Amino acid sequence: MCCETGEAMSALLSHPLGTSLLSVVMCAIFIVSNITGYNIFTICLHPASLLSDPHHNLYRLLSAPFFHLSLIHLVMNLMAHLSLSLALERKTGTLLYLYNIFLFSVSTTSLQYGIAYLVFYFSSNGTYLAECSAGFSGVLFALLVFDCSQEGALFNRSIFGMFPVSNKLYPWVLLAVIQIIWPGVSFLGHLSGILIGYLYVFGLWISIPTSVVSFIEGKALPFIVHIPKYVPVQSNANTSLPLFSSDRGQQGIVASVKSFFSRAPEFPFFRNWKNSGSFTITTHCFSSCLIFPIQSCISTTTNINIDSIISNYLYASTSCLLCKGGPTSIRK
Repeated sequence: MCCETGEAMSALLSHPLGTSLLSVVMCAIFIVSNITGYNIFTICLHPASLLSDPHHNLYRLLSAPFFHLSLIHLVMNLMAHLSLSLALERKTGTLLYLYNIFLFSVSTTSLQYGIAYLVFYFSSNGTYLAECSAGFSGVLFALLVFDCSQEGALFNRSIFGMFPVSNKLYPWVLLAVIQIIWPGVSFLGHLSGILIGYLYVFGLWISIPTSVVSFIEGKALPFIVHIPKYVPVQSNANTSLPLFSSDRGQQGIVASVKSFFSRAPEFPFFRNWKNSGSFTITTHCFSSCLIFPIQSCISTTTNINIDSIISNYLYASTSCLLCKGGPTSIRK
């Protein structure tokens, strides 16, 4: 038993620093939480609690991904994490990897909460609001999208050894298969992870300028580059990931948006949408989105009532901040 534990620890520490550190943190959280006898309801992502009292429940957006419901839940997520995080950390460096994992965690849970609320608002279905979900799976789906994008669309992966699927479809097929095999898992959590993963792959991401990371590693905290297994950003400065240098500034984000729409015709939905003239966006308009209402960035045609959609979205967002009630039951 001691030998097996030693081999497992050795394998864990053979990974880059950020991947290993995150694995140790999740294991420590699981051990401490079970020793102290925590209540899962107090740390899970429970949209109804966020809706009724957002100020005292915002921590759930960050706590939920790092807590696990059982040992098998933790082990399965750790196995996937050690495999999927390897490519990202080696590509971006340890510091940016940890930053991206943080953003993946918060953005995935935030999107899950937003979708749950919109489903409730437009259909009065409170099922997703009542879910109490936890675990790293949503972040893993985001990492999976990135991992698939690195190998190319023509490369095939196996779904649990049953049948091969192309990289382009793999995250979506895996989402469906997991939901069929384990219907109790959080569908919205996994779906949100996939969507966040695509935002990252297409460059629609808020990244730290490489000049800032270089300053931290070179002058502010130079000792960190000497930590064993640490991956410095300097060796990854020429990657195609959403990194922008200080001289490009906000143009890095704008270029990412233009790149996204130039690649969008690969997908029939976006091709038909773009060719029909139903949606237009400009770089000036996108920059204005950071300050002005989103409605100023969208022009419409008669076949899509964008004004109505945006009005409903703004009304829903306002209602979300004011609402003090909602479903509170937990779906097991």
